[in-house]
Amino acid sequence: MSNKKALFFKACSLLPMAPLMALNKHSGLFIPIYHAITNERLIHLEHILPYGSKNSKQFENDLDLLLKNLNPVSYADLYACIRDGKPVPPKSFIITFDDGLRQTYENATDLMVKKGVPAIFFLNTGVLDNKALLHRYKASILLEFIKQQNNHNLEHKVEAILKLNGIMMPGYAAGIKAINYKNKQVFDILANEINYSFDDYLKKHKPYMSSEQVKDLKKKGFILGSHSTWHPEYWNIDINEQVNQTQSAMQYLKEHFNETNRTFSFPFTDIKTPVSFFDALKKEAPFELLFGSQKLKKDIIPNMIHRFDGDNNLSDMETYLKTLLVFQSLNKMRGQTIVNRSAN
Repeated sequence: MSNKKALFFKACSLLPMAPLMALNKHSGLFIPIYHAITNERLIHLEHILPYGSKNSKQFENDLDLLLKNLNPVSYADLYACIRDGKPVPPKSFIITFDDGLRQTYENATDLMVKKGVPAIFFLNTGVLDNKALLHRYKASILLEFIKQQNNHNLEHKVEAILKLNGIMMPGYAAGIKAINYKNKQVFDILANEINYSFDDYLKKHKPYMSSEQVKDLKKKGFILGSHSTWHPEYWNIDINEQVNQTQSAMQYLKEHFNETNRTFSFPFTDIKTPVSFFDALKKEAPFELLFGSQKLKKDIIPNMIHRFDGDNNLSDMETYLKTLLVFQSLNKMRGQTIVNRSAN
């Protein structure tokens, strides 16, 4: 964290919570996003999550802080408010998890059941049961492997392979991070050339939940949602594939786990997603609630709700909530509290 940012966080931490909440009473829904709640190092996340992951104790502290200042709201009650055009009760929260990581099941679910905290688990159905790795996870794994070799010849070899595949970036790390869903085959080309096995990593570490664990989530009363099949960068694929990956993952959850609620969270970000996507999605099979990642903002799409980074371990949850409320107050003064979207 930069010195300037650290000073801002420190200043926000000194502000009282109640007046900030009162100033933002119309932004009364708080939805953190988590990826992994882990007590161990996760190489597949280490180089791609900018703020890291939280451990069990940090997550419990988050829940206690949220319960102290806010009120849990169930998915059913949240959907009923949005469907009926009614305001969500002030100071409400619900937890969300993206990607379907095993450590989240192991370290978060029982704690939430114990404390009576509702949650939605947004799953990438292509990788359930550790059938495959998401492409961004491959980036993190390869970066760590190359780093551990400490071999300049290997680094130069990787840079050469990247250039042969049209990825012109300064240095192997930037090149690997530049690979996206559309050219994800480059990860497998690289792994083959440097004798690295993603299959071995999957077998050893089992990053994702099993179907049995997902069934247990349902038994415990949690909601399952679509996070797409393969976690692509939506801005980088055409609208037909966007809709297909969104709908296919939800259909899988219905067929395999009897999930009757229909909800979706955007992989990566919803920024620059046009109205035409939402229209196409509604035409094929409507979703009840959609989730983006633009913090406390509202959206011109009526059933689109925004979330903030729960993974953010640069500060404690209380300080982070205060910074969000300060930013929201500033956005309110600037008239920037609503996400607008282009038609196409």
